[in-house]
Amino acid sequence: MVIKTAKYNVYKDGRKLLGLADSIDMPEITARTEDTEVPGGTISVPIPGQFEATEMTIPFQQFFGDIFSMMNTRETVALTLRIANEAVNGAGNISMVPTRISVVGIPKSISPGSYKNGTSTGASVVIGLHYLY
Repeated sequence: MVIKTAKYNVYKDGRKLLGLADSIDMPEITARTEDTEVPGGTISVPIPGQFEATEMTIPFQQFFGDIFSMMNTRETVALTLRIANEAVNGAGNISMVPTRISVVGIPKSISPGSYKNGTSTGASVVIGLHYLY
């Protein structure tokens, strides 16, 4: 049973530490639908295996890499979120359980945030998703 998320790091191409963050909202994944005429009206029918365009905002507490190198909108970017969760194991002890989420897509925007001693940057990256796994 997971108690809480301890921390997570964001890596570019799976290896290069890009930054730290404290929270992330996973995107809503919605099936693509098609309107179909039926006697008495129109209904929306899901198209199997297809999804609406989805984007994901990744907020950063601090950057360590060159965040602006991701702004080539002709190339996809591969980010890996490595999450450390505190969980209670079968013996009742608290242990760390790793989780990895891979995000591949086209960068849509970068907000560099602001810098002040002792605070997080408030920076973020918006990715138009191709893959989320």
